[in-house]
Amino acid sequence: MLNEQLSKDIDLIRFLEEEKRARLENEVIKSAQLCVKIVEYVYQKTRNINDLIFMLGSLNKKRNQNKNSIKEMVNSTLNNIYVNLNQNDKILLLKTIIEITEGRIYVEVNLFIKK
Repeated sequence: MLNEQLSKDIDLIRFLEEEKRARLENEVIKSAQLCVKIVEYVYQKTRNINDLIFMLGSLNKKRNQNKNSIKEMVNSTLNNIYVNLNQNDKILLLKTIIEITEGRIYVEVNLFIKK
């Protein structure tokens, strides 16, 4: 569950309403852009991995959520957020990404580990 401050955030509520409208009107590109914006906004606002994971899961479970939106959320998360996390948070995030993409899209990640 999102923290109480974030659940009352006016900007986040507005983003979620716009995403719902775009999703229900089948505006694929706009819906994907809004999903990415929501995920990035939540992480920037809280810097909390649990809030990020909750929002990824929540957006994934929305009725009529298209594969393109999920793909864009995953790409954005891996490219912009994943790289700045500590090892434990990276593992949690990867487990979440595996759960939300399982059976829907294929994710290929190349991780370079410094020795």
